[in-house]
Amino acid sequence: AYAAVYPNLKVHARGYPAPGDLKAKIYVGNIEFDGDISKDSPGSELVARLLLDDKPGPVYLLTGAGQSTIARALSSIALKYEGTPEWPAVREKVTGKAIIQSWGDQDGTYQSYIKPNWPGIEFRQMATATWGYGARGAVLPRFAGYLTAGWTKANVSDVGPFGALYRVWGDGKQM
Repeated sequence: AYAAVYPNLKVHARGYPAPGDLKAKIYVGNIEFDGDISKDSPGSELVARLLLDDKPGPVYLLTGAGQSTIARALSSIALKYEGTPEWPAVREKVTGKAIIQSWGDQDGTYQSYIKPNWPGIEFRQMATATWGYGARGAVLPRFAGYLTAGWTKANVSDVGPFGALYRVWGDGKQM
């Protein structure tokens, strides 16, 4: 869908990556089942590399409520280094570098693995009553129409190849 809309995107702004360049940056994570941290994935390997590299500064790990790929990356790091002389330094480095920002813990891996095994990693809960499921009740009445399934269908879902891929609560589509 991105490739189909790319020519139009370029008309309106510079800097959109070519479809092939964008696709090369996609790494599949641990998605076989909810909470899957049973084996490495391209996504978990990328997260582990970023946490272990020598670049300074934080690594922001953003999730839509499932941290299984992050949990697997952390598990792989622990499996490799725990019990070695490098472990204390690696643990400190990863703990200081990782910042998880998430909309909850739907797959349970934060609560079941990350928090007990990596308690020093910063976890920022992004879900609020203002945005997310409670948004319709939090906006001014004059803006509420922008959060309806009808408005989103007319202005997003029914607009081009990209819009057809969006899921909108109340749009009648089943997952």
